[in-house]
Amino acid sequence: MSKYLLACIFVVGAALQAQQPTIPTELGTAPLTGDAASNRSNSLAYGLTVSTAFDDNATDPANVNQGRTNLTSSIQPQTALSLNRGHISSRFSYSPGYTYSSDIGTYNASSQSAGADVKYLFTKRLSLHFVNAFSLTTNPYETFQANSDVPSLGILNRPNESALGANTRNTTEQSQADLVYQLGRHTSVGAGGTFTDLRYKAITSGNSVNAASVDSCGWSGHAFYSHQWTARYSFGIQYTAQQLSSDTATGEFSTLSHQVLGFVTIAFRPTIHLSVFAGPQRSEIDNNYLNLQSPFQFHTHRTSFAGGSSLIWQGEHNGLSANFVQQISDSGFNGGASVLVRTIDVQMQRQLTARSSVRLFGTYVSNNQLDPVSAFLLTDYASAGVGFSKSLTQHVTLNFSAQRQQLLGATGNLLQGYRQHSHDIGTVSLSYNFIRPIGR
Repeated sequence: MSKYLLACIFVVGAALQAQQPTIPTELGTAPLTGDAASNRSNSLAYGLTVSTAFDDNATDPANVNQGRTNLTSSIQPQTALSLNRGHISSRFSYSPGYTYSSDIGTYNASSQSAGADVKYLFTKRLSLHFVNAFSLTTNPYETFQANSDVPSLGILNRPNESALGANTRNTTEQSQADLVYQLGRHTSVGAGGTFTDLRYKAITSGNSVNAASVDSCGWSGHAFYSHQWTARYSFGIQYTAQQLSSDTATGEFSTLSHQVLGFVTIAFRPTIHLSVFAGPQRSEIDNNYLNLQSPFQFHTHRTSFAGGSSLIWQGEHNGLSANFVQQISDSGFNGGASVLVRTIDVQMQRQLTARSSVRLFGTYVSNNQLDPVSAFLLTDYASAGVGFSKSLTQHVTLNFSAQRQQLLGATGNLLQGYRQHSHDIGTVSLSYNFIRPIGR
């Protein structure tokens, strides 16, 4: 009886959610499954994950032109605080970690990730949603793990993911805030902004950090209008102003862009939504090249097409998410000026038994040069993998994963002497997790 009651609650909740107008900045952030969306609130979760990862073609700073096998062991405590008190619901998480390698000494390093997701309801109509994610990692496995531990920004506000396969010291800070006002039951308006700060440094032999680095930051402000026509169809429009800048040994680069997107969302079922968006983007590019025999400035305007789609199927235990976005973004680990980025992201999860599940995931990032005088060679990135999870007891979970990270095109980088490699990574981990209720 309790199973049927929970199923009814989930379906009704999904139906109520489907009646709400689309919030453009939240596209791509919904959890894959209904049970993940209904995690316990007013609780303290804590635990420890011990893992071993094997890389068949890791980058060795002592010989960057040739990859080698690498076996690493990691230990990662984690804690998360979830609160739901009247007008506010929030989740805060923090996870430090340490990785040891007996093969490549530069992989001996610590990592950190922290996240905050806060929703505050001022009145029945006015609400504020704030998301912040921070990570400090030094190898591909730490980066992959950190991205799964912190909240993610919407697909329209995420930075370039081209550095996911690199053995670099990555420091990433992302923030997003939205103020939403409901004009009526089926109409919403809102405004907000985002901020990103990305810093990449190559790790050289002797576990030191190369003085050369790739640093980029960006901010954006947006305003939107969204209206639900019927129970199935809704539409909206959003304007975004975005400033992207980067500073490298080769120069200083800046891009100011203005974007207008129209949105159409179709709810095939309460648990299946498809959003399609498209519009023009106008960019003002200012690049200062410093490392040439005759340094010069390049200034131009470019008009490009921005658009994409987001599909979510959220079952109670199974789910599918597929996103595509094309727009102007930072160049990621490629360094240099802003680029036209096309990103495809797919995730699938299926519950096999009451205690086991399998997850498939894939990402493709294509970078296209906007500056016709730039001599930088851009790298495209693709990653695909599978993960298997089994609960051994109420508090112990065993996980297996395997993924391929493929670099397409140039494999060099602005960081002197640095080269990336395509590789396969296999991981096995054991997690101990506990949840304690707090408050009343």
